[in-house]
Amino acid sequence: MQQGCIEIEQYYSDMRSVTNTVTDLARRVRELEPQEVPTGGAVGTHTVLDGSVHTDTAVAAVSQGSLIFGNATPAWDELTIGAAGTILYSDGTDPSWTTLSTAGIAPNDAQYLVLSLSAGLTQERRLDFGANFSTTDNGANADYDVDLSDTGVGAGAYGNATNVATFTVDAKGRLTAAANVLITGTPPLAHDILGIYHSDTVTSAVSRGS
Repeated sequence: MQQGCIEIEQYYSDMRSVTNTVTDLARRVRELEPQEVPTGGAVGTHTVLDGSVHTDTAVAAVSQGSLIFGNATPAWDELTIGAAGTILYSDGTDPSWTTLSTAGIAPNDAQYLVLSLSAGLTQERRLDFGANFSTTDNGANADYDVDLSDTGVGAGAYGNATNVATFTVDAKGRLTAAANVLITGTPPLAHDILGIYHSDTVTSAVSRGS
């Protein structure tokens, strides 16, 4: 009987030792991996801009088209959508919605001089060079070349010892035709001024002092 009591007592002693060991291990684990519990208890469902659970935000509800930005506090805040036709503008410090003219950008109803009409503009004027000019669009970030249209007149010199030049000039002063015309007829022989070939003179020889 005494032997049995000793064994039971030893059993409980061993169990207490195991319990103490487990408790000590659990404490050590908690020390190595501490659990952070928010002040006031567990965090429930909340909004982004609640100003409470998120301590770096202002208080704002969700609205269609709004943006989140850093305000002067600084804190994350709501920038509600601007009026129709406004643009998001920066003054170097804060964003805001403003008009094109206020932002120093020409509005879409300005009288632009353009090469082609655009649906986004309402008062633009298209530059039309007409038939007197030829144009070449060299693409983005390149030159737009404007040159005189060819009139069909060949480049070169007109008129010489045996030809006289003829030209056709349009209302804008451009040559639209040019040609050489052969000089015809018999050229006169060498003769005196006061000779038989001049009908408005009498025949007479040259004399000094006459």
